[in-house]
Amino acid sequence: MKNYTALLILILGSILNCSAQNHVAPTTEEEYNYITKGYQTQISDGLDMKKGYHFKDMFDVRRGNYQFTTKELFRESTDEVAGILVIAKSFVSNRTYYLCIPHDNQILIERYWNDIGQWDREMSIMYSQVFTLGYGEVVAAIHEDKKLLKATH
Repeated sequence: MKNYTALLILILGSILNCSAQNHVAPTTEEEYNYITKGYQTQISDGLDMKKGYHFKDMFDVRRGNYQFTTKELFRESTDEVAGILVIAKSFVSNRTYYLCIPHDNQILIERYWNDIGQWDREMSIMYSQVFTLGYGEVVAAIHEDKKLLKATH
């Protein structure tokens, strides 16, 4: 499991590092708590969306006995991503985890690493596979967008 965890940390660390370089305001403790706790309460109790924010769906992938759904939480005032919600469902344990992938906030990043570090080996492997493939797609899309921008100028 350590090899898979190390790979996951390397991949996600580079994603988080790229986010930090774009000068987006760091994920706050309040945003992190909303993503990891408040969202679940909002959905289960039929509450309104947190004022000043909205979600944008990213992807929903089932791999083996696990389902991973991701959403970007946007700050409406600045139209920037506050953090990424990951809903990880294990059909083995029948548990659902609500994670926040924060950016540019080392304390919250450590909390995120702690949370995924508690998972069993198989779930960690599936998560690593899903996010590795997703990262590859994002990088390819960014490069295609850059080529299109150059072609139009």
